[in-house]
Amino acid sequence: PQITHTMRSDDLLDKLKLTSKHSPKLKDAFSYLSLPKNSPSSVLLVGEGDFSFSQTLALNLDTAILKSSTFVATSLDSISQIKEKYGAEIVTRLQSLKERFHFRLIHNVDATKLAKDDRISTFGSYDRIIFNFPHIGGGKDEDISKNVTLLEGFFLHARKLLSEDDESQIIVTLRQTPVITPYKFWH
Repeated sequence: PQITHTMRSDDLLDKLKLTSKHSPKLKDAFSYLSLPKNSPSSVLLVGEGDFSFSQTLALNLDTAILKSSTFVATSLDSISQIKEKYGAEIVTRLQSLKERFHFRLIHNVDATKLAKDDRISTFGSYDRIIFNFPHIGGGKDEDISKNVTLLEGFFLHARKLLSEDDESQIIVTLRQTPVITPYKFWH
């Protein structure tokens, strides 16, 4: 398995800057996942905030992939914290992910303890584990070591959940923000 595969946020965002959410080009933006159409795969999305990435993924993946694969999307926040942060519209998004796309949504998930969380491991191993823009918040120098600790803990546990298949991957998208200086120090 490939233990690390990083993508810069501007590379991902360039792929997602499109006029239509259902355009063929957007489907190509997710080609880095390289999920087989007719073979069951399992995908773990870690640290979703408002679940917009999960929604975009669900709306733009091939229907055959969605039907044959298992998607588990997690958030650090509880469902009540998510509703408080993102308002009533988040309820519709979460219902759609569960009912229309059959995503499994799990809240209160610590990315540094994934392998110890029975709600995550119950689905077995994963072919793709994706963590977009991992961070602990803040932008102070002391937060750098906390962010490094977050990534170390995540990789330690994600590795244990990764399938043994040679094609399995852990994908981390790091934030590229010139305004927040500490991000450049913990890549």
